[in-house]
Amino acid sequence: MHKYFKINTILIFLGIIFISLTMNAQTEEEIINKFAKRTHTFYGTTLPYRLFIPDNYDKNKLYPLVLCLHGAGERGIDNEIHIKYHRIATSWADSSNQSMYQCFVVAPQCPPENRWVDSDWSTGEYRVNQVPVSNEILTVNNLIDSLLNEFNIDKNRLYVTGLSMGGYGTWDIISRFPDKFAAAIPMSGGGDSTQAKNIKHISIWDFHGAKDNVVPITASQKMIEALNRSGAFVIGTNNLSSVAINFFIDNKQKYFYTEYPEGGHAVWAESYNNPLLFKWLFAQSKNITHVSENYSLKENSSDFNLFQNYPNPFNPATTIKFYVPHNKFINSSTQHVTLKLYNLLGQEVATLFEGEKEAGEYSFVFFSDNYQLSSGVYLYKLDIGNLSKTKHMVLIK
Repeated sequence: MHKYFKINTILIFLGIIFISLTMNAQTEEEIINKFAKRTHTFYGTTLPYRLFIPDNYDKNKLYPLVLCLHGAGERGIDNEIHIKYHRIATSWADSSNQSMYQCFVVAPQCPPENRWVDSDWSTGEYRVNQVPVSNEILTVNNLIDSLLNEFNIDKNRLYVTGLSMGGYGTWDIISRFPDKFAAAIPMSGGGDSTQAKNIKHISIWDFHGAKDNVVPITASQKMIEALNRSGAFVIGTNNLSSVAINFFIDNKQKYFYTEYPEGGHAVWAESYNNPLLFKWLFAQSKNITHVSENYSLKENSSDFNLFQNYPNPFNPATTIKFYVPHNKFINSSTQHVTLKLYNLLGQEVATLFEGEKEAGEYSFVFFSDNYQLSSGVYLYKLDIGNLSKTKHMVLIK
């Protein structure tokens, strides 16, 4: 009953978002007009930028800030074109989203012929120790500092997103200034995969089209693979329903990767219009604890415990480890153990093990082919006496 209630709650949440978007949506021109025109200079580099200040700004309240880095086609000095297209800045300032997630939005404009990152986009990657930081990224970093001094902005909730050239800029700025941002949303860009271990504390949701003919899909794939090797746990969303993604967000998942199988270079509008992206982003902060980023089974095994399965995601096999404690109440080293698998509706899919076990650590190798399961998210639950623990696994076929 509890699981069905949770699903209904999610559907109601998404329904409220849809109604809100329908009733309160503004035109792009109305949103753009709410962005103030400004400039910022740092050591000889001047950038035009647009700034959205939340309605009814309260100086006694802390607000998150979203930094938006545009693509190559929006370079210029008009302080206009870079927020006019792709919803990169306007999606965050739309009243339908501001009603739930009030925030500042800042969108600097890169000068003509310059780049956020001085590297070859077609290669899909570069090395920060071989490519000096651009004057534009240094100026953007200083611009953020100036806004922190001017407004009541939460330094623990600074976010950055960018598309194409700005996707490169997003990977670059979190690599150059890894202690500044709580979360990043790069789209159709690439970075330095050797920096993964230095940025894995930052929450990341990456987007890319598999048929991108401007920035190769390998640009994102290499970054995601590097993050996973560094100990992060990136969940691919392609085979997941909105209910499953919402489940992970509710459980404080830090990393997502969305690869559009038929998508080209411009996959931005549909990404910025995803309501779950907003829910995920504004849940990120530098001062909160996320789900474990280490899936190498280093959890404390001195007591009752259910470890995260490894590998995860998996196909077709994964290992589940658990620890059976000594029963102190009846002074027995033997306990009745049940390990079961459920779908996201709370329906039992299979009993993986049921029987008596001596105190100690055990491994169970789960073969999905034995149960004819489809791709998706599953919950596995361990019961020992009156003790219970549940974790999730992702099967991708």
